[in-house]
Amino acid sequence: MDSAPEPPRDAWRRVRSLRANPGGFAATDPERRRVFAAALGQAEDLATAAQAVGPESKPLLLFYSLSQAGRAISANCFEGLKWTHKTHGLGVDDKFPSIVDFRIEPHAKGAFATVCEATGSPPLAGAATIGQIYASLPELRGRAAFDATAQGCLKLRRQKLTPTGLALVERINRSRTLAELPVAEGQLADLLAGYPSAGGYAVRRERVNTWDADDTLSVEWPDASEVGGLRPLDDVGTPWQGSWYLRPELGGGRAPSVLMTWWALLQGLSVAARYAPAQWTAALDPDESPIATLLEEALEVADYRVPQLIAGGIQAEKQRCMKEISRDLGRSAGVTAAVPVAPATTRQVDVSDH
Repeated sequence: MDSAPEPPRDAWRRVRSLRANPGGFAATDPERRRVFAAALGQAEDLATAAQAVGPESKPLLLFYSLSQAGRAISANCFEGLKWTHKTHGLGVDDKFPSIVDFRIEPHAKGAFATVCEATGSPPLAGAATIGQIYASLPELRGRAAFDATAQGCLKLRRQKLTPTGLALVERINRSRTLAELPVAEGQLADLLAGYPSAGGYAVRRERVNTWDADDTLSVEWPDASEVGGLRPLDDVGTPWQGSWYLRPELGGGRAPSVLMTWWALLQGLSVAARYAPAQWTAALDPDESPIATLLEEALEVADYRVPQLIAGGIQAEKQRCMKEISRDLGRSAGVTAAVPVAPATTRQVDVSDH
């Protein structure tokens, strides 16, 4: 689970340590190795430069930092021509009076789809607004003020059993991780319908104390592979600073990983800054714009989140590539079962993340 945010310098040190030992196809292909190292160097330079500028220009530098890191991931992971890409892989429809309503639209090909596949992230299933994307990130707390119509994350807190309300529960080492959910049992299905990772839950009633008048309602996620077992919260929620969050659907499907959701958000904001500069600077005016401080906060969070997510994404992608390469080598030698493979990371892109 996430703890305190990692300082950018420490995250970039982790990234630099991987440049000498990519672990994937860049380890043996000189061209891929050059692209891997150069793109990561550019990603760090761009992110460092972003810390020195104001919000008017920051999304441009942060998005291209993330984009170059994606280029490095592609160079290290994909065979054939697929590792190269000339397009971002997302379109931005900016023909709306409010930046909150700009629409991010996925394309079948391009950098976004390639890096989603490389890092094990779900793709963006369909078009989503900047407001919806913002609301789906657990790091950003001002959802209601930014876009009151967008569905936000549900926080799962560690609490004691109480005889009132509804609790989300998961057993860990014989203890329980609980989160109060203030809805009645009859409303639960409607509420969780918008959270794809929450599927497969079961409602359980129990009386905590014999003198209590009410039962405690709890929701748990059974593990089909183990009788009486429950799925870990990492299967259901996204960890962030000591809590787990249920993330809402995005674009009609499961939200991309936190890394790729930040990619979509920063691309949308960078388009606003680049192609609608007057509209963008007006949105940043705290005297006139109700979302000005929320945009500033999002960009400040991105300053440290982008390098943290890049480091986690590169490491997860490296492990996945090593596993695939080991499997392929074992298959060609006829001893697949005997080939040791690197263990898959349970959180994939978001060590910090998903």
